[in-house]
Amino acid sequence: MHRLLFLALVLFGLVPQGVGQQLYMEVGKSRSAFNFWNSEGEELDGLESTLRDFAAIGFRKHVHKKVPRLHYVLGASYNRYGARGTSLDEYKYYYDWDAIFIGTHFGVEYDFLTIRDKSKANRGLTFYARLALAPEFFVKGTQTIDDQVVDLMGVEQFDSPYFFMRGGAGVNYCLSNTVAIFAQYMYGKGVRLFEAKPDDNETLHIITHHLGFGVFVNLPHCRYCFPQTKPRKGGSGGSKGTMKK
Repeated sequence: MHRLLFLALVLFGLVPQGVGQQLYMEVGKSRSAFNFWNSEGEELDGLESTLRDFAAIGFRKHVHKKVPRLHYVLGASYNRYGARGTSLDEYKYYYDWDAIFIGTHFGVEYDFLTIRDKSKANRGLTFYARLALAPEFFVKGTQTIDDQVVDLMGVEQFDSPYFFMRGGAGVNYCLSNTVAIFAQYMYGKGVRLFEAKPDDNETLHIITHHLGFGVFVNLPHCRYCFPQTKPRKGGSGGSKGTMKK
């Protein structure tokens, strides 16, 4: 987890002061599955998905004041992926993988529906869609075959970064003008960026389902949670052009 915090601090240091409109922190569960094909193109059958933890921190900002519903997101993440199963041959080997990745993510969000809370002087409930790209790096993990435990560091399928594409939707609720809570679901698929050997035909794809819960904290001058009002016709600079004699 300390690697995640370090990576987040580096990202925040690259962002000019005041650019981040909202800071966020998210934790949740990730159900992951491994799709593996050997060098002969045969898929390893009998694997089941596993449930692991994930966490993310970052910042969120609207793209432009003329399109306040569209935002971009930049952050760092900690993910545990895994799979388990039993071989379908006569040997009935038991397999179990547990792999930890850290990475960065860049995405865009669009608020497609807002339901204002009339009992409070803030934005209320907002539903949004998100698309994200995420390069991730393996940092630690093990593979268990029956009673034998193998360190995954240096194993061909994990010695190259993975590139994830994710998409999903979520909902946030403004508790006040400075704090909002959110929940979201993201589906993702990760592939290895670089092959270890030119003649290596073994392939591993990682499929993920993230269900997360988190909190947004608005930075100074951020008005995301303030009531959204429509401008009056004729503008706000006076009554020029509206008086009749």
